[in-house]
This record gives sequence, structure tokens and C-alpha cells, in this order.
Amino acid sequence: MKIPEYITKEEVQKFCKALKIRDWTKLKTAKILPKEAKAVLAAVNDTKMNIDPEEFRRDSRWNSSTG
Repeated sequence: MKIPEYITKEEVQKFCKALKIRDWTKLKTAKILPKEAKAVLAAVNDTKMNIDPEEFRRDSRWNSSTG
């Protein structure tokens, strides 16, 4: 999968390992599992905004197949 690199491959791997989710650098498509969306959202939503994990998962910025 070819997408813009905003974060280094090493940082993505470190983040995935810390959250105990799949290594996203090895994915063939940008498909986020519901449990992964929940884990990422919990890790980055420090202001506790009311965001539905399913909406977060389906958001085109996170789940794009273009690029």
C-alpha cells in the first residue's frame, strides 16, 4: 500500500506494539479493525471527546485506499 509518510515506519511499529495491535506497516490495504480503532482512539483522545470508534475507524483520513 502506498500512502504519504507523515510518521516514520519505526514510530508506527512502536505505536502498534505499544497498543498490542497489528503492525500497520505490513498491511496491504488501509483497513482498520474495530478493536484497533478503539485502541488508537483511547490512546490519542486525551480530552475524552465523544467520538464513536466506528466513525473513527471509517473516517476516510484513516481508512483510505487511495494513494
